Amino acid sequence: MPGTALSSHVPDPDLISYLAERNTSWFSRASPWTKAGVLVWLVVAVTVIPSLLVTGLLLSVVIALYASCGLPVRRLAGWCVMPVVFVVSLVILMIWSVPGAVLFSLPFPGGPVSLTTGGLSLLFLLVGKALVTVIYSLTFIMTTPMAELSAFVSRALPSPADQIFLLAYRFLFVTLATLAAMLTAIRARGGLVSGVVSQTRLMAEVFGLLFIRSFERSERVMKAMQSRGYRHDLIAATPVTWPGPGGIAVLAIACCALGAAVASGAAGGAGI
Repeated sequence: MPGTALSSHVPDPDLISYLAERNTSWFSRASPWTKAGVLVWLVVAVTVIPSLLVTGLLLSVVIALYASCGLPVRRLAGWCVMPVVFVVSLVILMIWSVPGAVLFSLPFPGGPVSLTTGGLSLLFLLVGKALVTVIYSLTFIMTTPMAELSAFVSRALPSPADQIFLLAYRFLFVTLATLAAMLTAIRARGGLVSGVVSQTRLMAEVFGLLFIRSFERSERVMKAMQSRGYRHDLIAATPVTWPGPGGIAVLAIACCALGAAVASGAAGGAGI
């Protein structure tokens, strides 16, 4: 089966699985409960603290954590392109005429619209928040073996949410591998034509066929699982370690710092 690396901007599931199983960094030895707790803390922190300074600090910390685990830093830059483009496409209309010093204006029939320092700060803030969660999530996944991750999910989430998550996570790998095989076959037959319209039509046909194949495969997998005794319950036998004193201390200090920041008004002090 060909590799599932569709682009330098799309995380390679094969590489992620390899690093998750082979990573021996200090963070890989941490409890999944500690890693998940830090992820929840980060999501809450970037939500309740609209501060560009704090967001930049958190982004620097998660990048340093990613690098300290021996993960591919060069690939990270490419993987961050799609989250940045996604956020920019959502907020591009929100950053105009935000209070602040005017950088430049564009004339419109209904009146000029201006890009201000406040709008630019808003853009950087939202992009930074997205990158914080994306980079840490990659670090979490790439330092946790699949057996340990599945066991943690089966204990952390109620049924059937845990099974939905695990099966969706697994089928993401299968779907990307199928898509890579289809694109390789099309490219080998000279099917990747030039032109935006032709490429768009071709990609629409490819993704339509991919959906049909994925749906058929999911039905076959479900029937195979039921024939082997699956009764809507997955039991993970891998033990999951609980947070040690260090992990508990980190989470406690982080929660106290977040509570103090919100209580002291830091949520609005250094923001946009």
